[in-house]
Amino acid sequence: MAGRYTDLKWAGWLYLALAIIAPFSLSYVPSVIAEAGGTLAEKIAAHQQLLHLSMASEMFYQIIEVYIVLALFQYFHSASSNLARQMLVLGLLPLPIVFLNELNLIGAISFATEGGVTAGLDTGFNESMSAMLYDFHGIGIVIASIFWGLWLIPLGRLVIISDKIPKFFGYSVMVGAAGYIISAVATLILPPLVAPVITENLKFAGSLLMLGEVPIIAGLLWTAYKQ
Repeated sequence: MAGRYTDLKWAGWLYLALAIIAPFSLSYVPSVIAEAGGTLAEKIAAHQQLLHLSMASEMFYQIIEVYIVLALFQYFHSASSNLARQMLVLGLLPLPIVFLNELNLIGAISFATEGGVTAGLDTGFNESMSAMLYDFHGIGIVIASIFWGLWLIPLGRLVIISDKIPKFFGYSVMVGAAGYIISAVATLILPPLVAPVITENLKFAGSLLMLGEVPIIAGLLWTAYKQ
């Protein structure tokens, strides 16, 4: 039993670390690029170091998530091996997506800066390719976020049926799952089908619902340390 609660402590502290690290690359860096002056390629060229830090952040927090999922699998597999396996698979799937997606950002930086493999190419072509690859990187993150939401569904169900963690945290984390999925659908599927104001409102609603994931950190740590 002590070993299971050690898994829960690891999961809780790692989840907290992820919550602190992830906003840097998911929110702060994109906002800096968006607010900077010049063309998108010029913004990328001017913020190379920041974008490389963003890549490091993305890969680091995704590795952290792997260990969170593994620890939670160890803790919950006795409650429902089927749901635990679903959580494990869905929780690990974003890892290759995020890592391969970094190639888009590397390409965006390469085309935005002079020299290297892009030396001698037309400036307009380089700028267009840089902007396109940067946009592709953003889309790749949205695709990964689908699984960031999906793995929370079996996690929420496991919390609810386990009777170890208060059920509130299970329902809350499933609200967070809905937020990821709604935001992804609004970003990837709806733009050609509905008015822009609808997609923007759905993205905003999704971002608010994502906050439902946050309380699970307190739920994991509270349950682990109350024993």
